[in-house]
Amino acid sequence: MFALPGCLDDSYAVFSTENQGETAYYTLSDLENQYNYINDWPSSIMIPLGYSVTLFDNDGFGGDHETYQGQEYSNGRMVC
Repeated sequence: MFALPGCLDDSYAVFSTENQGETAYYTLSDLENQYNYINDWPSSIMIPLGYSVTLFDNDGFGGDHETYQGQEYSNGRMVC
């Protein structure tokens, strides 16, 4: 996740599980406690090819949500 659009500025990573194909679930409090996440801080996200991320409006996987798919590399850089 990045502070600015286009995957620029400050960033931090959130990781999947060690088991390929297994879904990792993070609530807002999980992100805050494990990654020092600040709610609504990220402006862009980079997802590796073969992975997807579903973001929810509300904590606890509630409210509107949208799923983003990982992108292929373009010009030696992952698409943001």
